[in-house]
Amino acid sequence: MRLPLAVGVPTSHSAPAFAGVFAPGSTDFVWPHPNGSVRGMGVEPLHPSVPFAAMQDAKLYDMLALFDALRVGKARERNMAMERLQALIDPSAPTPQKELPRG
Repeated sequence: MRLPLAVGVPTSHSAPAFAGVFAPGSTDFVWPHPNGSVRGMGVEPLHPSVPFAAMQDAKLYDMLALFDALRVGKARERNMAMERLQALIDPSAPTPQKELPRG
């Protein structure tokens, strides 16, 4: 799944779907692509056409990048990706309520 450093299209927590969520300076993840704009840790796309397709359709890009966060992200990224994917797939679904800490 993970590849060497490459220039490509941002994915996982580096993609626009996570814009402004995580502090700058973390390792970027990219789908290697000659027209990419970001250098980061390569992630093997689910299909060779994923980077091209993602650049053509913003909603598809968000879904694929969020799915990659499930594949390569840490717990925080995975949890956030799961919530955002659910909202994209079924916008009418109720938002899960987080339990308040007891103490």
